[in-house]
Amino acid sequence: MIPVLARSLETPICTGERLAGVDAFTRLIEAGGLGYCHVDVAWCGGVSTAVDVARLAHAHGVRLALHDFSGPVALATSL
Repeated sequence: MIPVLARSLETPICTGERLAGVDAFTRLIEAGGLGYCHVDVAWCGGVSTAVDVARLAHAHGVRLALHDFSGPVALATSL
């Protein structure tokens, strides 16, 4: 669905803040059409998973946006 939507927009799509695990991000990124991978360290599975997702996004040319909705600990971790 994202690739179809992305073709009809000029604005990049940013999503993923509620995904957990590298596999979920892999499916999202490999589907195509994603402009920004939005990772929430508290939801995705922790710092190690966030780093793995960042590497995956970079390998596919997708930019990374870290999400902070969980409070000061998640903000400090994302920084």
